Amino acid sequence: SLIPAIEHRLLLETLRPCNIDHYFEDFSGGRDHLANGKATRAADFIQKRGISPEKALFIGDTLHDFEVADGLGMNCLLVADGHQSEVRLKESGCEVVGSLSQVMKRLNQ
Repeated sequence: SLIPAIEHRLLLETLRPCNIDHYFEDFSGGRDHLANGKATRAADFIQKRGISPEKALFIGDTLHDFEVADGLGMNCLLVADGHQSEVRLKESGCEVVGSLSQVMKRLNQ
């Protein structure tokens, strides 16, 4: 599932031409471009689906993503291929990988 900071309409416009939207069961974009409400949307998502936060993995590319995951009691993996540098992300103490391909390698371990 995808819970990005990007506004929902723009998210759909971005995903469809890339032909990757079929990889996701659900996506929940924001109401604006400021990431407001991401924690609430994530909490609603896990509650509605009966997901145990401690068994889930939140993947993101910002310290805010780590804060959301931590606040929900979720494990987190940060990708240093987005909005914030690897150095800054590592300061959180969260596990950090350098690219999306490394995410896949990490998930297959």
